[in-house]
Amino acid sequence: MQLVNSVQSFLLKLENITNTIKSDSKHDNILLTYRGHEIESWKLEPSLYRKGNSNKIRNEHNYINDAVINFPNDLESHRTNFEKLAFFQHYGFPTRLLDLTENPLVSLYFACQKNTRTKQNASVEVLAIEKSLLKYYNSDSVSVLSAFSRLNNTKIRDIKSQFESHLLRSNDSDIKKLCKVNAGQQQTLLEMISSKYSTLKESTQKEIDYQLNKTENINFLYHEIKYEKSHFEHKIKFEDFDNRILCVKTKMSNPRILAQQGLFLLFGIYNSNKMNMSKINSAKYKKLIHNKKITIDINSKEKILKELDLLGINQKRLFPEFLYSGKSILNQY
Repeated sequence: MQLVNSVQSFLLKLENITNTIKSDSKHDNILLTYRGHEIESWKLEPSLYRKGNSNKIRNEHNYINDAVINFPNDLESHRTNFEKLAFFQHYGFPTRLLDLTENPLVSLYFACQKNTRTKQNASVEVLAIEKSLLKYYNSDSVSVLSAFSRLNNTKIRDIKSQFESHLLRSNDSDIKKLCKVNAGQQQTLLEMISSKYSTLKESTQKEIDYQLNKTENINFLYHEIKYEKSHFEHKIKFEDFDNRILCVKTKMSNPRILAQQGLFLLFGIYNSNKMNMSKINSAKYKKLIHNKKITIDINSKEKILKELDLLGINQKRLFPEFLYSGKSILNQY
């Protein structure tokens, strides 16, 4: 494997990868995005669900509520749950968001940051995302997935439990068959429904959505969504509970997001509680998010950063707040 040791070699490698991606798929139907990893072995997963954060996962709703209570002026302009998550991500809170950029040189800059934890090489992940996953910040689907951050595990488990009970009482023939097959299986009924959902008749899919929206505790989710969207209809789809990942384009109101040409992957929930999270390599998303890795030589990081600086990709440009730009100015002396 040939390691990248300059901006030029990175661009050559990137050109080969993007040409391959474009030849394997309909170019008009994909969005190319990038993410830089200081350590090659890092996974494509949001900070909230990384190893060692189980306590933070359980308390996601608590620390968000505490932040809203204690810093109302800072959050006043961030009205929706998604905007709040993007704000928290900006300030280092663990969230269910994963930062991406549409500029490959920005991802290379982040990959080349100093790493003192291991001697591993760095990497840039090239993600070709099917546009069916692309949503804007004000999408209803984004509101639903973001609202999960405000519910505790008990409420989520209750929704799922009630949903399964409703499915067991359904008169739909396909659902009855799945319930009967599931009786001898170790997996949950929802996992069984999930694995078969795409092959079911449209009428059965609508019945599944109908039974979901009949559950009593789903009103907690409605409450969170209607707080930001009073017009939201009481119609949530099963796919929102099914290992869902969305690529979200947000407002460029944040100077850092604008400078970094940023967007996010928003991760939903899976299984019976927040402790099980959608992984980008799950079977459902292998066909929708195609990722390739470019490996960066650990010994060439400083050289590459100097080359990027000549191209205007540096701390001052990517972190326009005074806290960071001021440090960049001082570093010159």
